[in-house]
Amino acid sequence: MKKFYKSFTLIELLVVIAIIGILAAMILVAVSNSRKKAKDARIKGDVSQLRTQIYNWIDSNPTFGIDKFPNDPNFAKLVADINQQHGAAGNHTFIYSTHTTPFNPSEPDKAESAKWLIAGALLNSTDWWCVDSLGHSQSISGKPLTELDCQAVAGGGGGFSVIYSPLTSNITLSRDTEQTETLEAHVPEGGPEYSYSWSTTGSFPVSGCLGTCVIGPASDFPIGTHTVTVTITKSGETQSHNWNITIVD
Repeated sequence: MKKFYKSFTLIELLVVIAIIGILAAMILVAVSNSRKKAKDARIKGDVSQLRTQIYNWIDSNPTFGIDKFPNDPNFAKLVADINQQHGAAGNHTFIYSTHTTPFNPSEPDKAESAKWLIAGALLNSTDWWCVDSLGHSQSISGKPLTELDCQAVAGGGGGFSVIYSPLTSNITLSRDTEQTETLEAHVPEGGPEYSYSWSTTGSFPVSGCLGTCVIGPASDFPIGTHTVTVTITKSGETQSHNWNITIVD
């Protein structure tokens, strides 16, 4: 008796090959997306490190403009790594600042209050990862141009820019030396449409302050930590900033 062995038909083979091809394509897409996400995470990390390096640059070069920051070797190294994630050198990093050279050496505190924005292009979308001197860290749609506020670029509220000085939120004043501190909230575009409101948890005289408020001398106030808050308003939009001021002996 003859034995008959069942074999695959041509159509069945084609179906199997098609299924394998579809699965292979899905795996390749998933792997590609995972790689892009990993590279995007690397770019975000590089941009965050640029934020740290720009503060180091300001501390070390108080009379230089931030426009000279790209000359710093640490900047070049991080930008090169961002370019490497894109596979080629290109315009993948953006930096903009209000602080340019030449600068008055007699006013180094102005360097600390300079406003800046850094962004790096992401691979997994058309977005850029943005950090700025206001402390924002977020994704924005498209490359920024001359903006200084990641939230304003992203349309995430606070559609105007404010430069706060000093940048540090924690300030210590000594009663013995009768120290004072000048707090500033400066809107670069300015105009009468901006209103300022100051408040405090302590007894600091802030009721008459506008864009600038002088706190002190420290000997006039009790020992302890108090918060000073400034709120800037324009057309229903507001931005606020806090300073924690500690009075010590």
